[in-house]
Amino acid sequence: MFDMRLERIDSKAVDNAPKTCVINSDPLFVRWPNQVIPYILYPGDYSTAEQSLIKSAMSQVTSDMGSCLRFQELTSAPTNRQNFVIISKTGGPGIPSKSCFTYPGMINGQNGRGQYMAVQAGPNGCLSSVRQVMRMLMSLAGIRFEHNKPNRDAYITVNTPLATSVATSLGVFTTYDPAKVISNRDDYDYFSVTNLDAATFSQTGAPVISSKTSSQLFNTGRLSLKDCQCLSFLYSCTVTCPNVYGSLPLPTQNTLSTPATGPTPNSVPTTTAATTTAATTMAATTIAATPPLVPPGGGFPPLVDGG
Repeated sequence: MFDMRLERIDSKAVDNAPKTCVINSDPLFVRWPNQVIPYILYPGDYSTAEQSLIKSAMSQVTSDMGSCLRFQELTSAPTNRQNFVIISKTGGPGIPSKSCFTYPGMINGQNGRGQYMAVQAGPNGCLSSVRQVMRMLMSLAGIRFEHNKPNRDAYITVNTPLATSVATSLGVFTTYDPAKVISNRDDYDYFSVTNLDAATFSQTGAPVISSKTSSQLFNTGRLSLKDCQCLSFLYSCTVTCPNVYGSLPLPTQNTLSTPATGPTPNSVPTTTAATTTAATTMAATTIAATPPLVPPGGGFPPLVDGG
């Protein structure tokens, strides 16, 4: 059986962590095994164009990571307690979520039941671009949002009075508990794909987030060098990270002291009309048979990344 404890960040690994980014260290959430995130798109939720956008975001993360981290669309019912995520617009049964959200990693103890992730369109959603979906996928993988890191106020200004009531009620701009993330107080990645766009959740269209330094927030839908290095560290990858936004030398790659173990995952299937239909049928059966992990009453659960 797969030992879930091997997926946690141990103290030695923390000492070797990259000197940037925000890595989840809350033991409630762990790495996905075998560098693969299995997923189901909730049946009937997404148009062909929306499915294409979500899958393009997954493909871009995989490409920037040199195929080290992959997303596997399930086309048969999970077996052997395979853990997976269900991507839906509402975030699960109960009260629909008011915005996008994801748990920051795989729920520790999921035991093949699945976990929900909300990806939705609209003024409070994240389906406007590949970049915004990539941001949510980073958190799903365990890399948390840069603009929420504990030291962010030394590098950016967050003008919360400009934020919408939805953002305020969901804590979209709240800083993380330092005890539950690994981050460097002496650094901020202005190029990270995990940053919110400056005017997202603004009541007036004016920027909610602005830089306090000469560096400006900027991302075109590619992982930054530090995004890639942090994922490489977290998933024990050996990859040459692309330096898309600058000409700085590539930092030394780090790997966890204990690599992930477990059964060899199935290869990522090629998506066709037939496999899409099969996935839809399977998903409906699986979700009905084994209710995924969602908070009581649905809605926007605690301990998640949203926006």
